[in-house]
This record gives sequence, C-alpha cells and structure tokens, in this order.
Amino acid sequence: MDVSKQYIVMCEAADEIQDFFGNSDNRIGKPVYFYQYPGKDTISHRWEVYERTGLAYDEDYPSEDTKTVWLPSQEQLQDCCRGASVFEALDKFHEFVFDVPLFAEKGSIIMIKQYPSQFVTAEQLWLAYLMHSTLQKRWNGSKWEKI
Repeated sequence: MDVSKQYIVMCEAADEIQDFFGNSDNRIGKPVYFYQYPGKDTISHRWEVYERTGLAYDEDYPSEDTKTVWLPSQEQLQDCCRGASVFEALDKFHEFVFDVPLFAEKGSIIMIKQYPSQFVTAEQLWLAYLMHSTLQKRWNGSKWEKI
C-alpha cells in the first residue's frame, strides 16, 4: 500500500474521488484513511495511517478539525476502472501507459509515455489513469488539471 507523501497529496487533490468514495455508500472494499492531527498544515511525521471500516479518528484529538483523506488501494482503483470486461479495462490501461493497445500487432515498438513515467507506484499510476479516463484530468505534480 502506497503511503508516500506524493500519493497522499495526489489523493487529497482528487476532490471528485474523495467526495464520491468518502461517502460510505460508495466504498469498495476496506477503506484506508490518512489522518492529520488538528492544527497541522503540512505533511510530516505527525501523519498516521489508519486502516478501519469507518472514518479515522484519534481519541486524544477528537475535533471537527480532524482531516481524513481516502487512500485507495490498487485493487480499489482497478475496481473503479472496470469496463465491460477485465480485458477491456486492461487494454485501455495499457494504451494509457504505452500509447499502444495491449492487443496490438506483434513487433510494435512499445515505449512508456512520458506522463505515466512520473508515477513510482502502482497506486499512483492507477489513480492517474482513473482521473484521466473518468474525469479527463492530469496530475501536474501538485494538482489535477482538466485536459
């Protein structure tokens, strides 16, 4: 599970994903939330990851200022991207990464596109794909931009 600062920032900035999946009726699988202590405005060692079936909380800091961010797992992101079949989803994902359909003719030269190569974990790559394919947004290194 990716809990890197980069993935946390990407998930936090994906407002549509947070709004949709923060609603307990829309959760897929067991959610993972990222908790920030009240009064802290930067990512630091004070952040802790909680895996729960409900919202993250800390008994020492019950406050309305508590901030949670859903960190979807790779499996949860893949479930969100499923089309008519798993093969269709894989084909579209492959084309997103390599600019060539998965089932292209043999002998094609396949190179990773520059945009997907910036992501260092599977969760980051699948989140970028989900945002691109469903919301037409790209990660610019600090926020999601409409394409």
